[in-house]
Amino acid sequence: MKKPHYSLHSLNLLSLKTFSTSPSFSSVALFWDLNSKPTTSSYRHLSLSLSLYDVAVRLRLAAASFGHLLSPSLAFASFHLPSRSPPLLPPFPCRLCGRTFPSSQILIHHFTSVHSPEHERRLRRLESATGRRWSILSGQLSLNLSRYEKAHRELFGRCENSTGEVQRAGFKILEGGDKIMHLCDELANRRVDCAVIVSDDLDFVTVLKEMRQKNVKSVVIGESKGDNYGIKRHANVGFCWREVLAGKMKEEGPKVVSQWRERELLERLEWRYDPSQDDAEEGLTWGTGEEKHKPWWKLDNNNQSCS
Repeated sequence: MKKPHYSLHSLNLLSLKTFSTSPSFSSVALFWDLNSKPTTSSYRHLSLSLSLYDVAVRLRLAAASFGHLLSPSLAFASFHLPSRSPPLLPPFPCRLCGRTFPSSQILIHHFTSVHSPEHERRLRRLESATGRRWSILSGQLSLNLSRYEKAHRELFGRCENSTGEVQRAGFKILEGGDKIMHLCDELANRRVDCAVIVSDDLDFVTVLKEMRQKNVKSVVIGESKGDNYGIKRHANVGFCWREVLAGKMKEEGPKVVSQWRERELLERLEWRYDPSQDDAEEGLTWGTGEEKHKPWWKLDNNNQSCS
């Protein structure tokens, strides 16, 4: 049995060093086909309804778990979005304390009567402090102040139309035209290591196959269940809307990226068997071919007689 031949020249040590220190998927692009939206069955396990802005924010957070998310994200609309956003359904959660309320008016009353006075007290404490005391308080209260501003913006700054909701979440809406051409143009103009595509349209299959040939990782999000259904079977990994809204995709993103990195590292470390080098090593043996097959005592006797 021939032994495998390992050659240091076949291992690019410099590329391995670069691979281990730099992220493999430094740029992630998000493409959302607005024809694909979460259905009512996707909200059942959440026990609450989400606005289009909340859905878009959770989608961007899930895509950002695979690497640095390029901004702005693209949303393709083959139709004009409705002028008004769909009304939210109860219960209405408070973003600060987590309590739920049966109506939006009760939620607003709770927010203005409980959390707004707390926010004003924090601001007064921060304004009255000076010097080192101010620097310590600003570090302690920065998280609470940012949480209040975000919750206040989501509660009172909700846009009246769906276009504003999607744009406020960090998307650029492209209405009309061929969405496949828009996607190909963005992939050609940007340096993308991983593309997150939100769609159930089978027209994206050709783009996914081309991405696989160019070694660009693809993540598909759709309402279809299972990785072997629809366009998910042509992607590296697939998720459903239910996993996105529940935060499961955000948790699985770093794990999937680590698996991709390990697989790529193993491909670089894989040795290649060269039979010609193995044959050259077999020719470097002592003695002739006939003596090679003789017993060891006959070889010793021949050496003594020659001496």
